[in-house]
Amino acid sequence: MDPAFVLSLVLGAASVGGGIFAWSTRKLGDIDHRIDTVEITVHRDFVRKDDLMPMIDRLDQQMQHIDAKLDRVLLNGRNFPS
Repeated sequence: MDPAFVLSLVLGAASVGGGIFAWSTRKLGDIDHRIDTVEITVHRDFVRKDDLMPMIDRLDQQMQHIDAKLDRVLLNGRNFPS
């Protein structure tokens, strides 16, 4: 075999292998970017239950406070202009 032919085969195989490696790396980079986008969307658009429950409890307390005030107004017969 001619040494130039063997060298051409080795360089050709290395080029094909490098191309496949570059293509797969780019594909993995695209997948990684899409996963990062989903993670950012989840953190931006959704609230964890642990964080939400204190907010809901506070809102419920405020609603009970307003309800108690309305009950006092209605039971005392105060008339407010509408």
